[in-house]
Amino acid sequence: MAYSAEITLWRAVLMQAFIDASAPAHSTADRLAKGDARKFLLNPSPGLSAICDVAEVDARSINREARRRSAAGWPVKRTAIGKMGVLE
Repeated sequence: MAYSAEITLWRAVLMQAFIDASAPAHSTADRLAKGDARKFLLNPSPGLSAICDVAEVDARSINREARRRSAAGWPVKRTAIGKMGVLE
């Protein structure tokens, strides 16, 4: 199935949020990005819902996966975003 460039872009935004939430923080900017990414992924919000709508992803699945990873200490994992949410 072919995806539009817009869907691909917004799925990449979601993937980057998971990467930022899990990445080592070596600087103040890294720590701020990590905190922002975790807050964005863990808390249902109009912004997350809008991005998920455009990315054709279920926002609840993003929140569930973020909670699962948070409980596990935010392990670094290879992540892909599909129609049903986060894929590993």
